[in-house]
Amino acid sequence: MIKEGVSMRIKEVIEKTGLSRRTIQFYISQKLIMPKEDPVNGYHDFSDEDVRNLIIISRLRRLDFPVSDIRHILRFPGTASYYFYRQIDTLTKRIDTMRRNVDILARYFENDPAPIDCDSLAASLRLMESYEEKKAAVDDFTELDKRIIPLFIWTPYLSGTRSEYQEFIWSKISRKVIEDYQPFLRSMKYIISALTPEQLTYSSEKTAQQAEIIASLKHDSLPAHAACMLEQIDAFLRDSALVEKWNLVYPPLIYPLLTIGYSELSSMMFELNSDYERFYNNICVLCGLIWNLLQTTEHGTRIYDEITEKLLPINWEQNGKGELERMTVFAFSPYALLEKEDIKKLLF
Repeated sequence: MIKEGVSMRIKEVIEKTGLSRRTIQFYISQKLIMPKEDPVNGYHDFSDEDVRNLIIISRLRRLDFPVSDIRHILRFPGTASYYFYRQIDTLTKRIDTMRRNVDILARYFENDPAPIDCDSLAASLRLMESYEEKKAAVDDFTELDKRIIPLFIWTPYLSGTRSEYQEFIWSKISRKVIEDYQPFLRSMKYIISALTPEQLTYSSEKTAQQAEIIASLKHDSLPAHAACMLEQIDAFLRDSALVEKWNLVYPPLIYPLLTIGYSELSSMMFELNSDYERFYNNICVLCGLIWNLLQTTEHGTRIYDEITEKLLPINWEQNGKGELERMTVFAFSPYALLEKEDIKKLLF
């Protein structure tokens, strides 16, 4: 618990955190913490919140997190799981590279080397590296990926503490996703790993904002919001770059994500977070209202014709017409933030 109105000088902060004065000043210069400054003498007055954040910073730095990532984590704590996952991936690749280099060097001694000159050294290095290149590729989709990727699907609804029963429910949801949707999880892993910290933060923040807005809608405001969403769909269809990306990611990513969202897993999620139940129920109503506009109004009919013409075929009865909601938020989805060619390389 952070105490209000408590302040301390840097000497006390050094004692509490174990950090040096120079390190604390560096974190201030990087705006990781922003303690108040005494206008009379220019000294910093640190709060308990500053001390807490310095301890977080210190621990993350020991885990080799870059300052840029720590800045985002402190600003948006709800995205920490994204950054932890990315750091695990980064460190794992670093370890794999070091192991590969050790194997390459060890290969030299297996050949009982004689004294060498530069020509024979070059030949030996070529032979050592070629051996590694011929090794069978190791599957880069780990058990950790399988456990963590489901978190990204429901990130806005997994904050806070959970009861033992809720942990049990979440384990059932995760296990079901892992068992039934491995190709989707693998594709999501590639997309998430390709995003920059800034893109991850932007996408997760916008997704959370959108979910909060929809969950808060009252019944009598749903028709007006559906009309606004129809205009968002119209704007999406006019953006040819977004349409191309949609068609690339719809089969491997959007469709299975909607299948998960409209499965029995959603009713299980209701027990974890009541906001998700409100969001889900409002989305179902909104998609129905948008569908009605597409079928009964001149403006809607034109948009529906464009959907049919520009997008891959959609089975509207399969996922509660949830594609309509996905079109409204596609511009800030993780997929849309990548270049088209990068998506092709990652998925195909």
